[in-house]
Amino acid sequence: MKKRVLSLCLLIAILCGMIACISIVSAAPTSQSPTLDLENDVKWLGRTHVIGDRHYFTWSNSGFEFNFNGTAAYATMHFTNNYTSSVQKHDTAYLWVYVDGEKTSVINLKEATQEVTLAKNLSKGNHTIKVVKRVNGRSNQAAVSAIWLNDGAYVTPPNVESSRKIQFLGDSITVGYASINDVVKESAWSVHSEDSTVTYAALAADYFAADNHTIAVSGRGVIWNTGGGKDTANNAPLMYNYNDWTLKQQWDHSLYQPDVVVINLGTNDNDSCKTEQDKETFRAAVKSLIQQVRGINPDAHIIWAFGAMGDSNGLRSYIESAISELNAAGDEKIYYLHLPEGKESLGHPVASAHADLAELLIAKITRVTGWTKHTTHNYAKTNHSVSDCKTPGLDKYTCDGCGDVYTEELPLSDEHKTEEELTVLTPANCEESGWGYYACLICEQQVGDLVEIPSAGARHIASATITVQTPATCTKNGVGSRLCTICNSVVVSNVKIPATGQHVAKSKWKVTKAATCLKKGVEELQCKHCNTAMESRYIPKLKGKDSTEIFTDISRSDWFCKNGAIDYVYNSKFFVGVSDTAFGPNAPMTRGMMVTVLGRLHGVDTSKYSNKTHFTDVGDQYYTKYINWAFKAGIVSGTSATTFEPDANVTREQISKMILEYGYYADVDFRVISTAIDFTDQNSISSWARNYVADCQVCGIVSGISNGDGTYRFEPKKQATRAEVATIILNFAKLYL
Repeated sequence: MKKRVLSLCLLIAILCGMIACISIVSAAPTSQSPTLDLENDVKWLGRTHVIGDRHYFTWSNSGFEFNFNGTAAYATMHFTNNYTSSVQKHDTAYLWVYVDGEKTSVINLKEATQEVTLAKNLSKGNHTIKVVKRVNGRSNQAAVSAIWLNDGAYVTPPNVESSRKIQFLGDSITVGYASINDVVKESAWSVHSEDSTVTYAALAADYFAADNHTIAVSGRGVIWNTGGGKDTANNAPLMYNYNDWTLKQQWDHSLYQPDVVVINLGTNDNDSCKTEQDKETFRAAVKSLIQQVRGINPDAHIIWAFGAMGDSNGLRSYIESAISELNAAGDEKIYYLHLPEGKESLGHPVASAHADLAELLIAKITRVTGWTKHTTHNYAKTNHSVSDCKTPGLDKYTCDGCGDVYTEELPLSDEHKTEEELTVLTPANCEESGWGYYACLICEQQVGDLVEIPSAGARHIASATITVQTPATCTKNGVGSRLCTICNSVVVSNVKIPATGQHVAKSKWKVTKAATCLKKGVEELQCKHCNTAMESRYIPKLKGKDSTEIFTDISRSDWFCKNGAIDYVYNSKFFVGVSDTAFGPNAPMTRGMMVTVLGRLHGVDTSKYSNKTHFTDVGDQYYTKYINWAFKAGIVSGTSATTFEPDANVTREQISKMILEYGYYADVDFRVISTAIDFTDQNSISSWARNYVADCQVCGIVSGISNGDGTYRFEPKKQATRAEVATIILNFAKLYL
């Protein structure tokens, strides 16, 4: 009765906040924070396994335990929902935290990765932390990848395995389904109402101070799972052989050899056992499972416990029959234990009923094993480590019954191991002596008196700062020297100062692409050292004037005015008139004019080109610098090695070449715009010009002249007029600039 009252008080304490839900905000480890070796500093509880850097504890009553000397402990933990995230009843792995044997808090593990505070503000000294998963292994998985302590703490040896080991194979009764629902009062089952630490299994194992190894999942049967549909998937005999409910990795049974195996199964098979044939099938499955367990655990006592949720179809006799048959075959260490029904919630035993079931199981285990309650420890010294001047030694004492461990800290040693090299406090320099000391290799403390370091005389101490003689620029290295920090003498000369990579802006912006009336221009703020563009910005389109109001020889009805060609080339300053009042639309276009127009279209900086040229027929004219640019760019060539003929009229086929060569120079991405035309005067086109004409036509820059019958001619030798060239420039600009 006293035990039952304590259990109920504990549950009420959880709800009232006396036992807090643990914080998921923790102190991040520092370089001084001791970190536990998860393989050697931790005792793992129940059936656990490792994947990568994570130690998984999935089953009910599984977890971990460690000992340390300090005031706080923290962990990085991980959560996996075995169902979709929308299934709220599985969305938290509740973990009990025990400090020095007392339940102190609950971890609500529900994020993929959480850093949690296991304990803090403890009294300085030896402590034991235990973390136990209290919910169903079917619902979710828990894992830990790191455990660390407060700065200045240290790890002490973990508890060893108990000399007593009990294994439980069961269903929802064993996992504590709804075991605290009479307190939390959920309307339907959820992990919130589940606590395996109050079940008959946990209470019996605690009574004997035995290691508890629970493999249990709600709804599982010996052969048929709950629901009455004769579902045999993932039943208990199958899951017995796996690391966890996911059934991905098989368990190595050699890692845990129990003294007692308690099987609490059959309740879920009840739904499917309607006929005598069903019950005989069930009996055979019971016998097979016992033989399976016996084959793995040849020396264990096997207890089949049944009845805590009733026996609506009379399966008890079939279980007892299977056991009797095995007893008769010579295996006398198999027993039946009948469990009576008690107080229930959602059809399952609550904590007080589990306490009654535990008393029956304890009595049964006592009879078959001779074990008694573990009440006192019988400690013997099992390990001794020697103190040094930094770390105290430890005497380790272990209980030969339950494996509990405690340690006693030994005094620090007053012996030091002195290093051979001097630790410098104040270095000697070119004018003054320095001071140092010899340190202990272990505790790093000073040993003995300070030692004088003689003056270095002519030795100088170079400054870490470079004194600059020639500053570095964005592309060029600079030069400097390092001076003595004591006397300012030059210690190291000609020190390279790496190029900064940092640009310094000029005072004025430079136009890199002139604005036209069709397109915005671009200007850049360039580095004064390397001319790299540091910033760029658009120049607004030019505001156009009506060219027909300026020139008297053109009108808005002219084809070259209707298409906007004259307005574009005039306002973009590619063309000027042949006089102040005449544009000369039908006047021939000369080679000098054409090169000038292309140069203005490109925004050529004429200041970079000479007004003299090697062509003997080109003087200092408006087109001279543009001819030098175009010739150097490969856009045009001379009519001979020494002549250019700037005033010669340019033909339509010559213009085709010039405009395409300019496009290649300007990296224009030409594309097919028009269907290719087979000109009727194709044979009149010069052989060198045929590809240029064809490409200009399909790229939409030039077109043919209609013959009136659906065919077209090109007239390649025809002198191009200024209006025609203006139209070609407009087409080119619209399509490719």
